[in-house]
Amino acid sequence: MARTTRLVFLFLALTGASVFASPTRSSQIPGGWTPQRKPAAEDLAVWDKVTKELNTGLASMGEPSTVETQVVSGIKYKFSFDNGDQVTVWSQPWLNKLAVVNVHQTEP
Repeated sequence: MARTTRLVFLFLALTGASVFASPTRSSQIPGGWTPQRKPAAEDLAVWDKVTKELNTGLASMGEPSTVETQVVSGIKYKFSFDNGDQVTVWSQPWLNKLAVVNVHQTEP
């Protein structure tokens, strides 16, 4: 009887875990980009660092309207603007590294 109880408990534990790990629960793919969203305070703090500390000349683009993130030995931020421009930034805060990876401007 004790063995049966343990097996039932193990079955319930494993099937319950699979429900939480189900791909239908989130559209996030491991290593992939998150869906576009409105930038949170943390995202805007990274953008602020890019415009003020890296002397990139990107401050004229204003504040991003959306952001996507990707975890890749740090975090990549893809900042998008209302006019279609995009700036991709790579951050490794534990190493104090921040770099602009790509700038895509729709108009020169």
